[in-house]
Amino acid sequence: MESFSATVKRHLIQRSFEELEKGKWKSCCTASFINALLTFVKHSETKDTISYVASADLMRLFSLLLQCVAPTLDTSKSTVLSLSPSVVLKVQKESEKQRAKDCEKCDELFLRGAFISCGTVLDPARGYHVAFNAKNDENARRLLTVLDAHGIKAKCEYMHSDVLVYFKESERIVDLFTLIGAQKYSMILVNQKIERSIRADINRRQNFDAANLKKTVHGAQNVISQIHYLESHDLLVTLPDALQKTAKLRLSYPEVSLDDLCAHSEEKITKSGLNHRLQKLVAMAEKHRKEETEQ
Repeated sequence: MESFSATVKRHLIQRSFEELEKGKWKSCCTASFINALLTFVKHSETKDTISYVASADLMRLFSLLLQCVAPTLDTSKSTVLSLSPSVVLKVQKESEKQRAKDCEKCDELFLRGAFISCGTVLDPARGYHVAFNAKNDENARRLLTVLDAHGIKAKCEYMHSDVLVYFKESERIVDLFTLIGAQKYSMILVNQKIERSIRADINRRQNFDAANLKKTVHGAQNVISQIHYLESHDLLVTLPDALQKTAKLRLSYPEVSLDDLCAHSEEKITKSGLNHRLQKLVAMAEKHRKEETEQ
């Protein structure tokens, strides 16, 4: 089963193809995207070759974009693209010439290219976490600068020989997805966050209700125990009529709440009034127990 991260990347690659086909990218924007791919796509270097490794879809997009900058370049359609360092340098220089400093779309496409190349996102059903494997400090600083320019604060962490740029706040992930063209997944994340919040609220309420029920049951059991004590010592019949009726009412409905007990009462009495009577019964029983112990 495809991961959430892979699904988002596939969507962004497909969107990039569609935007290119409709001519929505200016040359500077294309250059920014290519720069991100050249910087962040996994690659290995030797003296004579730089080999880029990516999924078939990303490599097809990579090859198409390289043709835009260097039409005579012969690119591969496999998952590996091998270029000489001189060609890579030439493409980088050509891309730098075309980049525009004041074009907001350039930043968006740079971040889109970076996410597709080296980014990961945790399934929002499990939590919130986005990370870019920037590989080195220079790349990390560049990512941090672009993210910060769009109000997305990120942190750096060193993992073995890699440098990770990451953030864990759901709001920032929504901002990133919206910025790079994955609005569909921004909404999925927002909806899942709402669902998680509702489920958490339901759990809190259920726990609260369970705690209240336990407290109610414990309180009722204590009252019933004290009433039985008064009965067994022939003390209940000596009490005022109102207290006797209350005692019999509680014994008749041992498991209901005070609210329900009021509803079962033949006389009109408030919850606090009924509770006051029950506490008087408890106090009388406890007083008699104490006197018995002291004798």
